[in-house]
Amino acid sequence: MIRLKIKNRLTVLILVCGVLASLALYGEKKASVNVVAQQPVYSEGLYYTDKTQTELFTGYYREYYESGDLKLDVFLYNGRPEGTYVVYFPNARIKEVRAFRKGLFHGIWRTYNESGMLIAQAEYADGLKDGVWMIWDENGIRRYEMYYKNGQKTGTWYMWDEAGLLISEKSYDSAP
Repeated sequence: MIRLKIKNRLTVLILVCGVLASLALYGEKKASVNVVAQQPVYSEGLYYTDKTQTELFTGYYREYYESGDLKLDVFLYNGRPEGTYVVYFPNARIKEVRAFRKGLFHGIWRTYNESGMLIAQAEYADGLKDGVWMIWDENGIRRYEMYYKNGQKTGTWYMWDEAGLLISEKSYDSAP
């Protein structure tokens, strides 16, 4: 932390989690805060602190639409997504919620339409498809149910028509 005192003004610069903030205090009653967020640089699957690509970025990263609305909200650790990764539509509704561990898909990935209806859900483990995958149409009718284990198709897969009637079943043997 750096403190500078100039006449009756105190300016404090703080760097926390990749965000530089300056707080200017004027006397006892007035204050102004200016926050400058560090924008990481994305290259070949990793986020870096700057264009030199010598240091991996750690901190919260947000992208915005030209309108100023939030487009993407994610925490990055050593240049990779970690935890919950949220993508938004321009209307501010959630488009996707993804889960990451050590930069790999891990957990449930949900996709929504612009009305906020869940239209897809998938499961991952350590970057591989693992678990049930389900897809619904715009009317909320389940259309597909699929299963994976360690990235391989397994179990019985189902497909329904637009009326919700089962029209197809296919079994997969997970043994190599």
